[in-house]
Amino acid sequence: MEVDKEVQRYLELLEGLIKVENFSIREVERRLGWGKGTLNGIFRGKIELKLRHLFGILDLLGYTPEQFYELAHRKMPEGTSVAQRILRILDDLGVDRPARPQEPAPRAFDDAELERRMRDMFDTLYEEREQRERQKQAPGKRGS
Repeated sequence: MEVDKEVQRYLELLEGLIKVENFSIREVERRLGWGKGTLNGIFRGKIELKLRHLFGILDLLGYTPEQFYELAHRKMPEGTSVAQRILRILDDLGVDRPARPQEPAPRAFDDAELERRMRDMFDTLYEEREQRERQKQAPGKRGS
């Protein structure tokens, strides 16, 4: 086994798992408290992969190290993409893929705020209509 080749295979699998779970690289970095570019540095070989990196990402995505190991070492037909490999194995294992955490919904307006905004909107529309009517009625506006 060539160690560098095996590490690269793990990195490709890990990157594929992040994509399958619909996380962006930056979002993973932010949630793990890592600086911008850390994960890209790991994936491009500029920063050495450490177990703390691997376990942190797996924990964030909701996977155990055992599940990842199974993904990495299960035999697949030649030409199977990383994403296909991940999805097929997870389905075979009966693993429910964790849903991507939802961002909090925007704050809803209370009734008073909604009413104020609607009145402002109607006042603006009414004023614009009145202004157009005055312009139509103003003498000398149309070609003399």
